[in-house]
Amino acid sequence: MRWPWERQDSNERLTVSWLGQTLAYVHSLILADGTHKVLKFGVERQGTDNTEDFIFRLQALGLEGLDTRVMLRSEQYQFLQIDSPAVPAEELRSAIRYQIKDKLKGDLDDVTLDMMPVGDSQQEKTSGQLFVVAADNLMMRQTLVLADAMDWNVAVIDIQETAQRNLQSALAGLEGREGNANAALVSSDGKSIVLTISANNALFYRHQYELPEGFLVAPWEQGSSLPEEFGEPADVSQSFAWVGDDIRVGRFLAQVQRSLDIWNRSWASLPLDGMRVYAGESSENLSKRFGVEFRQTVLPMDVSGLFPEFEGGPESDKALCLPLLGVLIRSPSAHMPQEINLFTYLQSTQEHPFLAQAMAQTLAVLLLLVGCLSGYGLWSMQVEGEDIKKSMAAQSRELEAVQAAIGLGEVGNNTKAALTQELQRSRTALLQRENIAQERQRGLIRSGWGHAGRLRLVAQSIPPQVWVTEIKADEAQFELRGFTLEPAVLSEWVARLADSPLLEGQKLSDVNLENSSTVTPKTGGSTTRQVWSFSLISGIPNASIASGVGL
Repeated sequence: MRWPWERQDSNERLTVSWLGQTLAYVHSLILADGTHKVLKFGVERQGTDNTEDFIFRLQALGLEGLDTRVMLRSEQYQFLQIDSPAVPAEELRSAIRYQIKDKLKGDLDDVTLDMMPVGDSQQEKTSGQLFVVAADNLMMRQTLVLADAMDWNVAVIDIQETAQRNLQSALAGLEGREGNANAALVSSDGKSIVLTISANNALFYRHQYELPEGFLVAPWEQGSSLPEEFGEPADVSQSFAWVGDDIRVGRFLAQVQRSLDIWNRSWASLPLDGMRVYAGESSENLSKRFGVEFRQTVLPMDVSGLFPEFEGGPESDKALCLPLLGVLIRSPSAHMPQEINLFTYLQSTQEHPFLAQAMAQTLAVLLLLVGCLSGYGLWSMQVEGEDIKKSMAAQSRELEAVQAAIGLGEVGNNTKAALTQELQRSRTALLQRENIAQERQRGLIRSGWGHAGRLRLVAQSIPPQVWVTEIKADEAQFELRGFTLEPAVLSEWVARLADSPLLEGQKLSDVNLENSSTVTPKTGGSTTRQVWSFSLISGIPNASIASGVGL
């Protein structure tokens, strides 16, 4: 039985991701055999549109009022692998929160956690290990505010890794090889790439790598970019080397190779049966190059066997939408050993936006009961029936007004309060950074006016007949001491120093010259010459007084 106010079941489904004011979506039709037919897909960016205009644009695409699943991108949450705490099942979630609190980037109270076992139950090595996902509550609530504005019925918030697992497992199933270990490397934005290794429809390994800038579009040449420690490819003539920053490319390839080596050593009973790569229009080239570099069977990830309608449109949009297909084929937990649904555990510090709908349904039931009971007390339906209808209509209008007011008040006020708190935190952090920057600027010397500048001035201007034995600088004066074979050259040198901007506005006022009879070095042959000691003393220019450090 379905109540009149309940949403009618639909065979259409919408899968979305919302990140950086960019909405990627796949709109599909659920067929009689349980498969999905893609009706349309695309990417809509809010840009400079206000929220109302953006919602209107989405409504014009026919995306309003659909059963919706949300997928978070890998940068929207933390993905951890931990040992399962040895506690009873009812205490597991609390124990995990305590265990990972030092690993989280944010406050534990500001995130929602979900978990799933590592691998499947057939492998003893995975026993006692968990994958834990931690996502920010405010970020997810902002997505739900958009969902509420579009009248989406959201029941699932999934993540990219499980969606990617679903896709690679489904593709392996088409080939009858779902029991074998298979890897997938998927890049949606060209900036990072996610590696997942699965077997028996279960996720065993996950790692995310940053791609070197320009890696997907740069040309390649014959050779290998792997570091020497991994050896040369079996056929160097068929290998490729990236034309660009070989160090960063080599480091990236080495990281992927190490992950594959770890898998081969740790899971000898599940040898890797191949790899699929998706990176938009670069998928074909990368699969060939990775196949040679990693000595694996590497194929481009082709989903046309699962979704033949997923074609056309810009490649950049397809790259953002492809992981959403994995959420479409998400199976009930009874059939899939691992699932993530953050929506189930989303702990709200404010009343949920859908509370108004629940209140409205309860009130509607009560009104219906009151109407039925009132009917039994009426002697004549012809006399009082019209009055009852009018009364119920008025109450329904009041109910709708209350429902709208509650919905707007709860969503608007609470969302505004959360955003205000976030803004205040951002302002506090900015003020702290400004204070740190001001502290760091204290004591800095203008470039060229420090000790190095004065040493350079002395070194570049000193005559050949003069050598310096001591330089002193403090807040009161600048002093040079040394020896000369010809006292006359000191006058020229002092004038040259005075012309420098470093000594602008001052004079070397104290010049002391003495005959040092005990020092008689030979300057050529056997002839000895008299040596004169000198000291030049002057005040420091104002621009350099801030240093206050002696050399």
